Amino acid sequence: MIFINLGIVLGAYIGSRIHKELKHRYPHNPQPAPLDAPKTTAHAIEQNTAVVSLSEHKHHFRVSTAALMSTTVAYIFYPPLSLLNLGLITYTAAPMLDLARDNFRKEKNINNHGLSLAVTGLCVITGGYLAAAVQNWVYHLGCRMVEEGKENTKAHLTQAFIQHPEHIWVLKDGIEMQIPLDELCEGDIVMIKMGEFLPIDGFITRGSALIDQQSLTGEASPVERFVGDQVMAGSLLIGGTIEVKASHSGADSQAHQLNKLLEQTRDYKTDLQLKGEAWADNMAAPLLAVSGATALFFGLSPATALLFSAPTNTVRALLSLQTSTHLQWAAEQGILIKDGRVLEELPWIDTVLFDKTGTLTHTEPEVAQVVSCGDIHQTQLLRLAAAAEQHLQHPIATAIIKQAQAEKLELPEVDDSYYNIGFGIQVSIQGHAVHVGSQRFIQEVTDDYHLPSHINRLLHDSVGNTFIFIAVDKKLQGVIELYPRLREEVPQVLQQLRDRGLKHFAVVSGDQLAPTERLAHSLGIQRVFAEVLPQDKAALIRNLQQQGHRVCFIGDGVNDAIAMKQANVSVCLSSAAEITRNTAQIVLLNDELTHLRDSFDMAVHLQVRLSGNLLFWLGFGLSNAMLVPLAGLGPLQSSLLYAGGFAWGFKDAKKPGWLAQDRDQSQQTREEDIIEGRPMPSPVANGSSPYIDLTVEPLTI
Repeated sequence: MIFINLGIVLGAYIGSRIHKELKHRYPHNPQPAPLDAPKTTAHAIEQNTAVVSLSEHKHHFRVSTAALMSTTVAYIFYPPLSLLNLGLITYTAAPMLDLARDNFRKEKNINNHGLSLAVTGLCVITGGYLAAAVQNWVYHLGCRMVEEGKENTKAHLTQAFIQHPEHIWVLKDGIEMQIPLDELCEGDIVMIKMGEFLPIDGFITRGSALIDQQSLTGEASPVERFVGDQVMAGSLLIGGTIEVKASHSGADSQAHQLNKLLEQTRDYKTDLQLKGEAWADNMAAPLLAVSGATALFFGLSPATALLFSAPTNTVRALLSLQTSTHLQWAAEQGILIKDGRVLEELPWIDTVLFDKTGTLTHTEPEVAQVVSCGDIHQTQLLRLAAAAEQHLQHPIATAIIKQAQAEKLELPEVDDSYYNIGFGIQVSIQGHAVHVGSQRFIQEVTDDYHLPSHINRLLHDSVGNTFIFIAVDKKLQGVIELYPRLREEVPQVLQQLRDRGLKHFAVVSGDQLAPTERLAHSLGIQRVFAEVLPQDKAALIRNLQQQGHRVCFIGDGVNDAIAMKQANVSVCLSSAAEITRNTAQIVLLNDELTHLRDSFDMAVHLQVRLSGNLLFWLGFGLSNAMLVPLAGLGPLQSSLLYAGGFAWGFKDAKKPGWLAQDRDQSQQTREEDIIEGRPMPSPVANGSSPYIDLTVEPLTI
């Protein structure tokens, strides 16, 4: 009989190897993308590998389900089915053997796959086919859940990614036309004008440019580039106009961005996950040793039951599923999490810095009036300002251009231009030097700066408005007053953040002090940093971090990218500049701040769930280890308890509507869960706050 069993085991293992070889030799061909699908790379990103991997997990899960059903029938009604069951159990144990062998070759240790294989083997040796079938079924269900969770997360992230396609200007047959980035072919000529970001890598074929690469390389000084020089995607053209020959297709560029997004988020594991998996792996070898000693003194049955005390694969699967569920929920709500690290940083944020224009206010302000203080009429000033700003990606520039279009003004040609980030722009129009920008910028470029009394009075009396100064031939000629429209949701969002325990807020803006201060105080924000340059925003965040604060920066402009890289967590709206969306770790796709609190709550909730799962399975392991000798549990009883705990964890991880339900409960009693011995960043019962005081002085600018 033993030879028959060995033959069945060997045959089943060979069958598994043949199936795997055929799968690799003749991979499943994915279905083509539907004709009405968006022309993106979503269908081309790692699809073959992902489909094959998930297909194999589904196959083994189906076989393990059949083995469980057949073994149950044999156990209750028809024992002769045991020979068939032995083959099915061996077949579904083959992947464990492959993974355990590969891990042992690389790491020289026994991990959760090796422990799972040992559990199955001992169950079979002791005749516990049903316990072995339960073990294999839970193992493959967990593997399938992990892969399906990753695929679902990938689908949601991809869909969110492709909802906001980037458009570019190309030169084809001598005609300039605008096309989606993913339709760009290698070798196409892309038109890049002053104030625009390079959407793709390539070589300059015409023109020369002054390029700011600070967001890519950290170098503050712009560099000159000429015909034949290479330019990189993400750099900013601050002077000149160039034509660039694309070195790769737009689809490849989007594929690279999407792959980076998926790598940072879909496969990301929190510290708690990594610690849980490490705990599971590290428990394997000691538990096998204890089980071996138990077998010597008490027999194989209790030794096998004891191995269920380390539910290694369950911990790995359920913690991964928890993370995937939260990421999917975020994507469904329009919260695009581009970097999984924010899931751990958000619960510990104690300071939130808001950019003003485009973040607290609507992206586009409105032109209130144009005021002249020289010999140039208001209409002509608006024409000059709109001509200078027409290629800039900034809300103020858009507002000025829209006002010029509303007045049906014909814009003059711009001969030369230079964009000074954080200050303003200088252009040459019909032989005249035109400067448009901040008051400080105009002060520096004019020969004899003098602010007329009516302009000075206007600046003092206007509450919360922004002023753009215009100088022609180094002489101040007037100002454009813009009226910022506060986002309707901002007061409620700030109150929600205060309700959850955040106390430290500040407005950081390159705008003038008076309007920035008035807006901040109207919202109950006491700390204001105005007229701040891009590099000073990053320095401000760095100062706060050195004092022990964890900073979330929320911005939208070109000059916010440097600060976003410095912050612990960076957030932007979908209407933000392209470079800002590429830099930010979280993008709010509905272009509102309404889901900002949801991002914080989701991250806190995830940490609580993960720590709760770890505690539950630690308790399960200790309970099973005590019940085996005290209550005489055998492999079957331990396996059923193991399966029951897994079913509870699965239901908990996939519970729908978790945020709304838990938020309603937390309004009365906030979470005081402990993670790694530290209090969660929520108000505590005695009314004290875990946050430290914000005591940083304004930067000297």
